[in-house]
Amino acid sequence: MKTAVWKKKASLKGSSFVLSEFLTHQRQSLFLLARKRLGMKNCWTLDGNIIVKLPDGTRHRIDTEESLSKLTVNTDVAAEAPSSGNQDSSSGYNSKPKRAVRAKK
Repeated sequence: MKTAVWKKKASLKGSSFVLSEFLTHQRQSLFLLARKRLGMKNCWTLDGNIIVKLPDGTRHRIDTEESLSKLTVNTDVAAEAPSSGNQDSSSGYNSKPKRAVRAKK
């Protein structure tokens, strides 16, 4: 069921609906770093895995910052990544707000 819904997600482009996959804090941080280095269109998640597409068109699954660095070390991906003038570089690329933690009663 989840896979079927996820495959139909592309048909939502241009609408006001957004589907986001829940990632652990570590994977969310890595995903945001990959999007910052490679651009939004070149990074996505699939079943909790982070997939990146390099400028040469190859796709790779990354699971550590080290694996991302190895893939991007010889490419000038910062120049190819789209930039938006309203980004706040101190807060991470398009990061979600943190969830509020409820106090135990």
